[in-house]
Amino acid sequence: MHILFTRPIEDCHEIILKFQSLGHNVSHLPLISIEGLKYGSINYFDFKGVIFTSSNAIKFLDIKNINKKIACFCVGSATEKKARSSGFQNVFAADGNVDNLKELILLNFNPSEGKLLYISGETISSNLDQDLISKSYAIERVINYRAKSIEKYDFLLCRKCN
Repeated sequence: MHILFTRPIEDCHEIILKFQSLGHNVSHLPLISIEGLKYGSINYFDFKGVIFTSSNAIKFLDIKNINKKIACFCVGSATEKKARSSGFQNVFAADGNVDNLKELILLNFNPSEGKLLYISGETISSNLDQDLISKSYAIERVINYRAKSIEKYDFLLCRKCN
């Protein structure tokens, strides 16, 4: 089978290698780019947990002042891996979708424990923060990156990964 990956290389490099190791032909043509956004200062001491719905949320967050023992909820295994490699120690990972992430938070974090910090991209597939607020959670959402469509493609640059 021939597989085409359209994410930026840093987001799909490991999975490219995995599919190649399984004997698949793999090509890469990024159709989006990810860019960090400026956001206001965050007083990490105000929060008892953090939610990441993408490894890019961690990549573009200044984490030097955050308590790495804070409850850290991640949407999937790639985000979990990024969180752990960034020093987070109390990590909970869902199965790669926001509904599972919401259930994970509901099961492992009581609203009475304190406020949650939700770090995400500009475009989201679900209103996770609003869903949790409706369940009595206190949440602050910070948007720290965006995915931009690449407007002009040079299909000659589509590279076959070998």
